[in-house]
Parts: sequence; C-alpha cells; structure tokens
Amino acid sequence: MYCSNCGVATGDRDGFCSNCGTTIDSGITLIDTLDGVKEVRRGIRARINRMERVALSGGLIGFLTTNPREALESKMRELNAEGWNCRQMLDHSTHNGFIKILQFLVLICTLGLWTFGAGYLLLFEKER
Repeated sequence: MYCSNCGVATGDRDGFCSNCGTTIDSGITLIDTLDGVKEVRRGIRARINRMERVALSGGLIGFLTTNPREALESKMRELNAEGWNCRQMLDHSTHNGFIKILQFLVLICTLGLWTFGAGYLLLFEKER
C-alpha cells in the first residue's frame, strides 16, 4: 500500500504513514457490478490529524472564570462543526520542576489572583 498523501510505501498493517503521519485505514468495500456480482476491493482512506490545546487559568481568577468542562465542550463543538472528530484527550500538566516553581512565583506575585495553569491536549482526526 502507498500513502495517499505523500505516496510513500507503507506496510499492510501500518496505521500511520512513517513519512507524513497521515492515518492509513484499510477497509473492505463491496461494489455492485452491472451483472449483479459483488466485487470486494480493498480501499484506503487517508485521514489527517490535528492537535489542539485547551489552556486553563489558575489562581483565584481561573477558579472563578474558567469552567474546564465548558472549555472542552466549546472546542469540541467548534471543531466538530468543521468535520473533525476527537480521537483522544490527554491531561496537559507539566512535571518540570522549574515550571512548577515559576507557576508558584507568578501566583505569589499576583497575590493568588492568577497563574498560568495546565489544560488538555485534544487529538482530532478527519478524512482527507
């Protein structure tokens, strides 16, 4: 099989093109012919992926103004209207000690009102 996006040869069981990252979905299609005999063809549907980040604020301002559920639903509604489907959602928090200290210092400097927070990473996919 070949990637429909870039033309690079892919394995029969590969899910993604190793060159461009396009999703390769091999399925079976039944086709009616003129003489009534059904023909089975193996088709390839290429999909494209898109990563979106939903950022959330921290501190008192973030607590009072940010609704994580509404932020996620809003982003999903927006992209679903464009034909994208959410395939995966990951919690986007940092485990970097320097970033944690920086977040804490910003929180102290703003007297607990605001700091940059974590959020979510959303992986969307749609057929090409």
